[in-house]
Amino acid sequence: MRNQNRITPAQARQLMHQRAILWDVRTPAEYAAGHIPSARNVPLDRLEEELPNLPSNGHPVIVCCRNGQRSAIAAELLAQAGRQVYDLGSINCWDGPLTR
Repeated sequence: MRNQNRITPAQARQLMHQRAILWDVRTPAEYAAGHIPSARNVPLDRLEEELPNLPSNGHPVIVCCRNGQRSAIAAELLAQAGRQVYDLGSINCWDGPLTR
């Protein structure tokens, strides 16, 4: 099934300017090697336990990972939890700076 909520880096930046929350669902080691500056590391295997910690302010959530597979799963889980979610997919498509 095609991900209807896949977004481009430009769309992600626009959403982040509107206070979207960015979750990087890669492992801590992958995250430490380089991540989008405003991203919070929430590994996919911890996503469900982190859901209650999401602010209930209605801001959308953007997810990313290494190749788009984990972010697609995360996007589905967040959507099932009633969140507005967008999938950036692979961090390799990010055209901005990364931080360590």
